[in-house]
Amino acid sequence: ALGQIVSALRYLHGNPLGRGPVAHASLKPENIYLDKDGSVKLMDVGMSSELRITTPLNLHISVAIDLYKAPEQLETNNNGDSVPGATNTLLSGDIWALGCYLYELIFKKRPFTTGREIDLYLSITRLPRPIELPTRLPTKQIPSNNGSPNVMQQSQSQFSDELRHVLNACLSIDPAERPCLENIAEAAKRMM
Repeated sequence: ALGQIVSALRYLHGNPLGRGPVAHASLKPENIYLDKDGSVKLMDVGMSSELRITTPLNLHISVAIDLYKAPEQLETNNNGDSVPGATNTLLSGDIWALGCYLYELIFKKRPFTTGREIDLYLSITRLPRPIELPTRLPTKQIPSNNGSPNVMQQSQSQFSDELRHVLNACLSIDPAERPCLENIAEAAKRMM
């Protein structure tokens, strides 16, 4: 699935309309669909943004915070204008969102959770770097060999260094440190 998501993002980011790259800008689990044939489809692509790379973002903290928005997409000054240097980084924001999606897919929980928007904002923009990731994947419970529903065996898989590196890179606070989609695609191939 990771390879298919990366392939779709590479297509969007690669100037599909002949007018510049297109950012999905709303990548999250609700917009990733797995069909009955096992193919991944990105939804809400119609909401994607054609980019003018020098255009600043004008996001306001008063707007509901999307759990998958990158830190630079949340940073504004007191007037609601982008902070200096926070240019339109929707392409790297797609990489951040991909990291959030992978985190949730692997660990079965969201990387950032809180009840209040300000706490969510602070947790996204002020996290320690690199993010502290668990050393093991979540425990899976598998029915025992004798089929007894009350007796369960536990299975734990190691969390690979390669996957740890990809997640930490995707969730880097600095958009310039996030990997390009080509590097993520290569890592996905090695992990299969």
